[in-house]
Amino acid sequence: MTEITNKISHLLPGPVTLDERVKYEFSKPPISHRSDKFIADIQVLKSRLCRLVNARFVEVLSGSGTLANEAVAAQISLLGSKGLILSNGEFGERLISQASRINLDFITLSVDWGMAIPYQEITNILDIHPEIEWIWTVHCETSTGILNDIPHLTQISQSRNIKLCLDCISSIGTMPIDLSDVYLASCSSGKALCSFPGLAMVFYNHEIQESAHISKYLDLGFYHSENGIPFTLSSNLVYALQQAMKSLSNATEFYSSIKLNSLIIREVMLNAGLNVINEHGCTSPALVTIEMPDDISSVAFGDQLEKEGCLVSYKSNYLIQRNWVQTFVTRNTTKEEVAHFVHVMDLLLDHFESHLVAGL
Repeated sequence: MTEITNKISHLLPGPVTLDERVKYEFSKPPISHRSDKFIADIQVLKSRLCRLVNARFVEVLSGSGTLANEAVAAQISLLGSKGLILSNGEFGERLISQASRINLDFITLSVDWGMAIPYQEITNILDIHPEIEWIWTVHCETSTGILNDIPHLTQISQSRNIKLCLDCISSIGTMPIDLSDVYLASCSSGKALCSFPGLAMVFYNHEIQESAHISKYLDLGFYHSENGIPFTLSSNLVYALQQAMKSLSNATEFYSSIKLNSLIIREVMLNAGLNVINEHGCTSPALVTIEMPDDISSVAFGDQLEKEGCLVSYKSNYLIQRNWVQTFVTRNTTKEEVAHFVHVMDLLLDHFESHLVAGL
């Protein structure tokens, strides 16, 4: 198939499209993480991050979102109590794996991918296991786009004095989020915050003390005691994220734009006869997960999309296994990018279907 256009539509969940001012900050010469300026500026960044999600504290670590979840797991281990991990997709299963690797004491409630967590069943489990003291789950399950209900989970947790922990890696920056009643929540710089990958964040609302029972690199109490900079931290990544946070000042407008662009993609895919995962559930305003027809390979289709300038998520094993293609929009996604993607999808669907008919 010949190239349709030289336009690019960047619809990946990471890396994401970056503002030129963010790129510029990253390109500056690095400064020492021990300098007075950097020490002051990291506190400004942390304050902005906390205001965005209504949390009291945040620690910034050098690493990916997975590292943020490792730090959450390390803190949970200090509780010395049984927990409940909820899973309805790939990233819930990853939490289970991370918890197992450090021998946390927990039981699981797992449901089919794309299904809502059955909140009554959570209550039933807690009635049977009153020793449970913490719950850990994903807010936005990236694999399907389903949103797990923070207010509902908070209500359940507070009514039983249970600590709620969340993976918010794919949700912070896409919608209003209130973490004021959450014990621990993870985030990363390279997704909807629209900066470079490489910084992991953990939000919390209680006083954390340093512990000799977990690795220093994962010890949020040690970070807190060292003014948030116990180890080398890239000034380039910090200032790039700080600039991205400045650009997020008009969050309400950006959230509306994300929701509208994603809705356009969702409706066009449905009108084209494609199955959109979790179409009738509580879904992320940024993610659309599309199930390709059985006779069209998601990998072949994704390869062709990429060739035509549409960068989408389709190469992860969990997407390949289910024949899914996924789009993710951020505040930097333009209407033109969405229109280009929709146009290319329409042409490619016709192209693939005509070849299938010709092969019969």
